[in-house]
Amino acid sequence: TVSVEREVLIPWNPDSESITVSTDSDIYKDGSEQLRIWFIDEYGTYAGDVYINFKAHAMYRLGGCILERYKRFPVKLTTETQKTWTITYNYMEKRVLIQCSNG
Repeated sequence: TVSVEREVLIPWNPDSESITVSTDSDIYKDGSEQLRIWFIDEYGTYAGDVYINFKAHAMYRLGGCILERYKRFPVKLTTETQKTWTITYNYMEKRVLIQCSNG
């Protein structure tokens, strides 16, 4: 687990660990709040990103790959404002897993 602070770059090796972020955004607000995680390689170059918009039906976007537009999560999230997001990258399968739980 990597500790995250707003607007601060953190070291994270997605090949070897997940990142966990806690949020307190209201998904039924105006949708202007979002969680943004940018991936930067060892040379400081952009290597992709994950964006999550908090709307009536939260949406996500994976930048730097085929999914460049926002998509809805396959399940509707609860109305609880406190959420914990775990983002895992599987290098072998070239897959990003986004998990959300209350708390």
